[in-house]
Amino acid sequence: MKSRLERIATIYKLSAMSADDFLKEIESEFKKNFSKGWFEPSKGALGGGIYVKSGIQSKNEHSNGIKENDPAYQIIVFNGVELGKDLPEKFMVEVSTGGSLTVKPEEGSHMAQGRVKFGWRKKTGTPEQILKHMKNYFSKMKKVYKANKSNMFDYHSKGI
Repeated sequence: MKSRLERIATIYKLSAMSADDFLKEIESEFKKNFSKGWFEPSKGALGGGIYVKSGIQSKNEHSNGIKENDPAYQIIVFNGVELGKDLPEKFMVEVSTGGSLTVKPEEGSHMAQGRVKFGWRKKTGTPEQILKHMKNYFSKMKKVYKANKSNMFDYHSKGI
């Protein structure tokens, strides 16, 4: 457990960092759970926020070379944050697309595939609260993946 002084130092470090450095921290946490996964931040089309497209499968393994075919393709939005600028005191993060793992459909289903949710919750908070939230979310993703690996399509379970 961190001492009070270590926690204060972490808070100061995060509050003094740029959005670009913060995203590198988030990407580092993502890669700890999915080392072959991919993480692509970009500026919002209308200038609002940062959009991060990500997936857990190596890009070389995507069916037909389409990254949206990743079994955990998602878009995470950091509202109120801009690339190249300092982090605000508070901002919001949410998943606009995805937030689930593609698996085989339940027996008897007419669907081509099924989905298992990762358990995402929208979060508004300070940079350190958002970082903790993202760490927990990536851990949940890993648990859901491990629990459902045997229920994934073969082409989806390669390259993870």
